[in-house]
Amino acid sequence: MAPSNQRIPLTAKLGLLAIAALCAACASNPNTALLEAREFYNQAKMDPLVANNAPVAMHEAEQSLALASRTKDQAEITHLAYVAHRRVDLARAEATTKIAENSSKQQFKAQEGIRVKSLEDELAALKAKKTERGYVIILGDVWFDYNKSSLKADAQQNLYPLATFLKDYPERTIAIEGHTDSTGTAAYNLELSKFRAQAVESFLRENGVQSERMTTQGFGLRNPVASNKTDSGRQENRRVEVVISDPDKVSTLKHGL
Repeated sequence: MAPSNQRIPLTAKLGLLAIAALCAACASNPNTALLEAREFYNQAKMDPLVANNAPVAMHEAEQSLALASRTKDQAEITHLAYVAHRRVDLARAEATTKIAENSSKQQFKAQEGIRVKSLEDELAALKAKKTERGYVIILGDVWFDYNKSSLKADAQQNLYPLATFLKDYPERTIAIEGHTDSTGTAAYNLELSKFRAQAVESFLRENGVQSERMTTQGFGLRNPVASNKTDSGRQENRRVEVVISDPDKVSTLKHGL
């Protein structure tokens, strides 16, 4: 048994001192990469745009930092610090993308709001009434000569704004529907209503509205809107209705079929 007072060799003492000095250095000089990653993370966390728009990536960065803090191996700490830094980079990029997308959506909504307001103003100028079928413009009997299907000259002037509107809104389609009063035979009124609807369609087509966007139909005396027992009622029934459809209600153009 070695004596209890045996001295430790000088070389062993020097080795222990070197190890102690290395441990002290490690304690006093933390991993630089980890410090930088933690600072980079804290800066991003203080930015509400990043924190609010990329919470998942920021949480993953925080987890990497926490794991690095519990690790003793310097190489592993450096690796986890890099991972945390990279995830913060991704969080910033994700936040920037989301902010840009939200800005674009807001701009689109604003522009769409302006466009809808302009549409409503133009429809109001055309005296269009909103219905379940779309917007309806009523062309009265005064637009046509008595018992004729040709448009009067002043009626054509009044139709130019409609042609312009339809060219400005190419997604809109229209149904042109002719109606008459009950004077005369049903067959005659059906033909007259059909020809009047076609006269309006021809005018619009000649002024730049594509024919595939328009349908025409004559209903004759089938759909009165007033009594045929009075002159004023019969005059209301003699009309052409132009139905401007909503883009998602194209099927409603087949009204009456």
